[in-house]
Amino acid sequence: MCAKAVECRPTPSRLSAVFVGSGIPGDCDQHGDIDLADYPCFEPCVSGPVNPAPLACAPFDFDQDNDVDLVDFQNLVGISQN
Repeated sequence: MCAKAVECRPTPSRLSAVFVGSGIPGDCDQHGDIDLADYPCFEPCVSGPVNPAPLACAPFDFDQDNDVDLVDFQNLVGISQN
């Protein structure tokens, strides 16, 4: 659970568990949805366009272009509004 932002820092074990455990990329708190509670894990992954994101941040690379940028943020917001 992502009760505090410090608990949500991206680490390979945490994000790998999120990606595999919940089955929903970006579902940091593993509640089966994407919402603002998942944002604290997304924020440290933002690398900007063309800058490779850490491998642990792959669940937030929604467009699969090897970076986490505004396009991925738009996807995160779009998913969370559904």
